[in-house]
Amino acid sequence: MMELPESLQKWSDEELRALNHAIVDHLKQRRAVQARMEMTRFQRGCKVEFWSSEGDLIEGTIIKFNKKTVSVLTEEGTQWNVSPSLLTRKAGDIPPAQEQEVIDFKD
Repeated sequence: MMELPESLQKWSDEELRALNHAIVDHLKQRRAVQARMEMTRFQRGCKVEFWSSEGDLIEGTIIKFNKKTVSVLTEEGTQWNVSPSLLTRKAGDIPPAQEQEVIDFKD
């Protein structure tokens, strides 16, 4: 176990709990930022694959971006919420075209 620096040994339980909560919140924010950065590698409609915790290769299509995960729908209709760090774009997948706004100019 890590030994506390001498300055922290003088802190009260309440002060240490507050410090703990601040550290946990900071780590959660870091993870959320990292997940959002990893999500930028993908777009809705991308074909991806990942390994399940049981060791099965799962293939599917990205249907939604959540706060920390990506929703992937398999051809069998199963939906998975997966950390973007676990996803790999399927070989040969061409990213879907970005939705474009069409402006109709009339005379």
